[in-house]
Formats: sequence, structure tokens, C-alpha cells
Amino acid sequence: MANDENPFHVDLRSLPAVTLPTAVIRPFTTDDVQVVFVEAGAGTQLPAHSHPEEQLTFVISGRIRVEIEGQAPFEIGPHELAHFPANIPHHVEVMEDTVSYDVFSPANQELARRARDAQADLGYR
Repeated sequence: MANDENPFHVDLRSLPAVTLPTAVIRPFTTDDVQVVFVEAGAGTQLPAHSHPEEQLTFVISGRIRVEIEGQAPFEIGPHELAHFPANIPHHVEVMEDTVSYDVFSPANQELARRARDAQADLGYR
């Protein structure tokens, strides 16, 4: 959550978690952009999908295999990122336990809704 002393300072690790079967995500959403702290286990897969938001995925540790429609598959590791254009189908497979950040512009409203639900479940307002 935002630091009580400084609302412009956010520790993403302290945000309420949205728990998925093999990953934990912690979105932080503003009016214009969304940053998502992601911890995903090896073997996690996101089936082919697209969304109206542009997305950047930046890997801190681990490896991710990326397939973007019309492009050759590639892997990204620490200090590398993948750019997912809006409305282009893509598929992601986590090759080893991975910590990464996703950035969506504009904010992904489905993730924002799920984060609000997680906050409500934990008693946040």
C-alpha cells in the first residue's frame, strides 16, 4: 500500500495479493497506468489471449518464454523485457520460478477489479 508518511511511495510487495493457481500478482493502479508485481512458478502458462492495453513485462529473476502472433518465439531473463502491443494475441510460459513486473497502459481494468476484490477480502477500503 502507499506509505502513510508519503503517499507517492509504494512497496509493491505489500499490496494485497491476487492469488492464481501457480502465481501471485499484486497490481498497483493509477488513472493512466498499472504496475503489477508478479511471482510465478515454473510451468505457469497464460494461454493465448489479447487485451486492449499495451503491456511491458520486465523480468527481475527467472525466465519466461514469449510467443507473440506473427513473431518467432523468444525467451527473456533478468534485465530483459517483452513488449506486447495492444490487441495482439500472445502466449507466455514461465520456464523457471520468476519474479517480474508487468506494466499496462492504460490500466488493465480486469486486474484492477480483482485487486479491489482482494483488498475488500482483507478488510481494506
